[in-house]
Formats: sequence, C-alpha cells, structure tokens
Amino acid sequence: MNVLLSIATVSTFLGTFYPMLFQAMNWGSISVGAPYFNSIFLPLIALVLITMVISLGLHWAKADKRILLKRAGLLLPSLLLSYLAIHHFMQNDSALQFKWTAYFLLTLAIWLLLATLWQNWCKLGLSHYAMIFAHSGVAIATMGAVMSSYFGSEIGVRLSLQQSQQLGAFNFHYERFSNEIGPNFTAEVATFSVTENSKPYAELQPERRYYDVRTMTMSEVGLSGGFWGDLYIVMGDPLGKGEFTFRLHYKPLIRWLWFGGVLMAFGALCSVLTMKRRGKRDE
Repeated sequence: MNVLLSIATVSTFLGTFYPMLFQAMNWGSISVGAPYFNSIFLPLIALVLITMVISLGLHWAKADKRILLKRAGLLLPSLLLSYLAIHHFMQNDSALQFKWTAYFLLTLAIWLLLATLWQNWCKLGLSHYAMIFAHSGVAIATMGAVMSSYFGSEIGVRLSLQQSQQLGAFNFHYERFSNEIGPNFTAEVATFSVTENSKPYAELQPERRYYDVRTMTMSEVGLSGGFWGDLYIVMGDPLGKGEFTFRLHYKPLIRWLWFGGVLMAFGALCSVLTMKRRGKRDE
C-alpha cells in the first residue's frame, strides 16, 4: 500500500514540476494534462482499492480464508449496484455512454465500502474505527470522482431572454435579466428556472460582477447543490440586449469527494488518538 501511494506521489510531483523544469532549462514548453494523470492514476487507484479489500481479511500477515471468501462474495452485489448506479445516470442523459473503466472503478469502490462496513461493530475498538472511516472515505471519494468525471454533463450555449436549453433531465429556462448594485461592484444578473423531468427543481442566478476599484470582471456561479449532484451555471460574455453566453454543468455525486475526504481525516484523527492511548499505557 505504501509503495502504491509513494508511486502516486512521485507521479504527481513529476507531472506538476517537469513542465516548469523544462521551461526553466530553455528546452521549450510542454503541458502535462489529464491523459498523463489518467494513465498513471487509474491503474494505481484500482490496485489501491483491491489491496484495501484484501487487507481487511489479514491479521498480522495471516490471512483468514473465511473472511477473505466473505469479502469476495460481496463482489457480486457490488457489480449489480455499480451497474444500477450507472444505468440511472445514463437514463437521465441519452448523450452519455457506458464506460467500462468507470464501471470497473465504481465496482471496486462499492466493493471496498461493503467489505469495510461488513464488520461486527460491537467488538470493534478505536483502531478499527479509524480503519473503517479511512477506508470508507477512500471508497466514497472514489465514487464521487468516477461519477462526476465520467457521467457529468456540460454544454456551452448562447441564450436570450425566455429561451431554454436542455441538459440531460434538466431544462434551463432563461427568465429574466437585471442590473444590480453591490457594496463595491455592479452586476449583471441572469435568473434561470430549472426543471427536472418537467418538475420544478431550482432557481439559479449567475452573475457578472464589475469591480471599479480593481477594474476587473468576475463571474459568480449560479449553484444548486445536493447530495446526488451539483447543478451550476457560469455566465459568459454579453452579446447585447440581455443575450449572453452560458456554460451549464451537472456533476453527479461531486460532493461525495468532499464527504470522503472528511471521513479520511476523521479516520486519521482516530488513529492518532489510538497511538496516544497506547503511548500512555506503555508509560
């Protein structure tokens, strides 16, 4: 596990600083983007998830075959749950396509979560809770990353007042436009009513703010966040008479990334408390 995490750290370091070094040595300029990181991290994530599931059946380097078999049996419901989750989001957007890589990673993440939660909770100590929180956090964060990366939707459009745009199951209707004055800025505000499958969902208000002191323009996102996904609009350049360019986004399970991170941090805290307790006992 430590080897895999070390490789991931070194890969991130190289991908981040190599272009800077390349430019500093006057060798030209290069960019390292998503293809590099995906080619490195996807196999590593898969290996990390599999290793974490296997480690649940190990105790001081001795494998309990019964526990390992029970953990392996959880792979079947994981395959089913993964397929149902992907099918649900694809059903809402006909433009999405089934991705085997996403299915594989999502299955591993669900498998890790089920295997982690399959515990006799009454007999667990604080150190076990640290492991449960950390492993669950990794699984949930992976689910959020996979679903938002592979099954998110976005589109760039130009809209005038009273025009609409469909994005998956969501319909964005540009209702009104207004100019507003803030404490140190003036703003152009667009108001959208959003429906999901013809049912009212949210009202979003993206803005373009002009700061006179700094002579700069900033876009304020119109956001509607929820447990199952975030919907947001970015307001672009004005085209005259209330017409603007807009970028519409839907990111399913994006907040699971943050929730998973919180669980991992909580697991680390439990681990620190466990070490402190052991230290006091040794004294």
